[in-house]
Amino acid sequence: MNDRFTDQRLRALPENIQKILQDFTEKAIGAFPGNLVGVYLHGSAAMGCFNEKNSDLDLIVVVKEEPEDREKRAFMEAVLLLSSRGPKKGIEMSVVRSESCRPFVFPTPFSLHFSEAHRGWFEENPADYIEKMKGTDPDLAAHFMILRLFGLCLYGAPVPEVFELPDSGKYLESIEGDICGAEQEIRKDPVYFTLNLLRVLAYKKDNLVLSKRQAGEWAENRALFPEYREWIRYALHAYEGGGAKESGDPGRPEEVTEEPPEAFAGALLKEIRETPMKSRRSWFLTPENVSLCLEDRVLRVRSDEALRRVLRADRKEGRSFTQSLIDAYRAYTGKALRISCGSLYGEIRLHAFADRVFLRFAGIFSALHLKPLAKLCLRLHDHAGQIDCGERSVDSNRIVFDLLSPFYGGK
Repeated sequence: MNDRFTDQRLRALPENIQKILQDFTEKAIGAFPGNLVGVYLHGSAAMGCFNEKNSDLDLIVVVKEEPEDREKRAFMEAVLLLSSRGPKKGIEMSVVRSESCRPFVFPTPFSLHFSEAHRGWFEENPADYIEKMKGTDPDLAAHFMILRLFGLCLYGAPVPEVFELPDSGKYLESIEGDICGAEQEIRKDPVYFTLNLLRVLAYKKDNLVLSKRQAGEWAENRALFPEYREWIRYALHAYEGGGAKESGDPGRPEEVTEEPPEAFAGALLKEIRETPMKSRRSWFLTPENVSLCLEDRVLRVRSDEALRRVLRADRKEGRSFTQSLIDAYRAYTGKALRISCGSLYGEIRLHAFADRVFLRFAGIFSALHLKPLAKLCLRLHDHAGQIDCGERSVDSNRIVFDLLSPFYGGK
């Protein structure tokens, strides 16, 4: 088994789930001998918000060449047994060819797919299932995005070598597919549609790639849709496995708001339609809820309250956080970031300090009715709010922070 099984996110999963992932990987190795590129975990289990009551196990199997039908059938029989042992929603997996992953092809061709929704079809007519369960799937754009940002390699080639990052337009198109018919269907599955609607809105407003749970928390923290605050709280509570008799239960959906759920879905859909994309970049949240964007030779963070909480801690904790950003860059790109921890830490601290200063002076000038100066400070605040940390080859300021590095704890 790959060393990635030592990853803390995997060790945090229940032991029975870890065993299913190990068995799934071994079945894939046995089913596609000489053809297997790798086995990859994405979704809630990779993003640190897995819940056996409401999550499935999301897996991608990558092969070099189209598998034979007999190989597919043998693998499917193993997957059905493993899915029966898994969480309530079972396993969802796709088999794709490496030529569709890098360069990324959209909509993405797949050779085989399974989820519990398709169990009956395979059990009743496996030959028909194997023959017809292939084609293209736009949902794979969202899966590949999560894989590049959070995915775990259970076996085979590292994630950055296999998967190209989908562009923001393809990712948006993919997640928007999850909210089709939301107004008509939200009453049937309020948790799924509520959190998926919020996930799409978070991407359009802040370019954040979020899990369902993170999307609900993002909406709560942003105090969006105050008239539906209890509805969002209900969806989060239910997604996390809350039961009707548990302490703090917000009640059944029809009890948490006077407005029907269709009105909430309509309000979100309207907001989504009217919200322009903030930029073409994709961001995600670190465990500290700091917004992070990783690109070739550049690491970007947003100067916001989450970052300020980290920087208010002692220098040792701040440098530990900075090192985690460097580690995230390596995991994401497969390459080392050529910026020292001290240089990166110093740049982030100084930019965050400047951001606060500009905002404070904007308030002072506004109170003094010096609108031009207040406007200038707000512009500088907005500019400092995104901290772009590049290697020397792309960032002429790097040498300055390299020289200041010893003042922030060494090289």
